[in-house]
Amino acid sequence: DYVTEDMAPFDLSSGHLDVPDNDYGIWYVDMMDNPQHYDGITVRYKALMCHSKKFKGVHCPGRFAMVCCDKDMQFLALVCRGEGLEQYKDKQWVKIHATVKKEACDAYQGEGPVLYVERITTTSKPAQEVVSF
Repeated sequence: DYVTEDMAPFDLSSGHLDVPDNDYGIWYVDMMDNPQHYDGITVRYKALMCHSKKFKGVHCPGRFAMVCCDKDMQFLALVCRGEGLEQYKDKQWVKIHATVKKEACDAYQGEGPVLYVERITTTSKPAQEVVSF
């Protein structure tokens, strides 16, 4: 719960955040709304690998989210950059360790959070694959 928009829903004071599987949706929304809060923060999270068809060479792992019903599914993804990302297949579960940078990105049509991947490994899917709000 926020008191003001200057406050983040997670403690970022250590410079690192392990995103809990159940909080991916909250984290994603806050990252997109307030990328300046996460600039320079290292994050670790689970996601489904996705390689953009619209933006060549853009890798955007994320999670499916259901806001109200199964006909309202959305893929909540973040742009990632780094070596070796192309070796992971679409819809393969991965664990990402990356540093967030707020910068201009065509996929966002402006500025947004771009994750520079330091490590990526295959992983098991979370207990709840679909994010809900």
